[in-house]
Amino acid sequence: MRPAEHDPLLHASLTEHDDAQGFRAPWDPSTLGWLALLVGPFGAGMLMWRNQPRLGLRGGAHLALVMTLVGGLVFAAGIFFVPDLPKAGAAKPAAATATAAPRTPAGEAATAPSAAPTGEIPADAIGLSAPATKPKDAAEERRDTRRLIRFVGNAVALPLAWWLLAAQRRRYRIAEQCQAPTGKLLLPGLLAFGFNFAVSFGLAAAFVALKRA
Repeated sequence: MRPAEHDPLLHASLTEHDDAQGFRAPWDPSTLGWLALLVGPFGAGMLMWRNQPRLGLRGGAHLALVMTLVGGLVFAAGIFFVPDLPKAGAAKPAAATATAAPRTPAGEAATAPSAAPTGEIPADAIGLSAPATKPKDAAEERRDTRRLIRFVGNAVALPLAWWLLAAQRRRYRIAEQCQAPTGKLLLPGLLAFGFNFAVSFGLAAAFVALKRA
């Protein structure tokens, strides 16, 4: 028979995640996960970090650090991997390609373009010809590339936030069972949006200065 000090049945199985104390108007972690799409990764990371002590949990700085790292990588990709716009003086105007029609001697009629065979109607006359696609300019290509980068960043940030909030969701369920008062996210969400905007502006300016250096 094993000694009692090594018997797992005699060891406490409850941790700080299972007690019903220390709640201070916590926010719903499921809502925080969806807010990663609205307020951005920096604001969502700050809310996730601040929600940790509200749930009576220690730590939480790693939540903000991981979300900040994801947001920084998205901004770096948008600055360093998107091609720059060509300068105005670099593009040369296209030369005129139209040539004058050959002159015909006096008294001779200019040859008319060959008509369609008898019984056939030109495709252009009935609107069957495919419209010519206008090629995208450099500015449109830059916008499309940045949209794709932001989409990939959101696609990574959302499931990552849900995975990081697993412990908070467990604690929040205990808070609901204990009927602990919960907090509202309207004002904190607006503050997080402003915080995300400020951090995004600072990072974009820093990355642009680093690229031009």
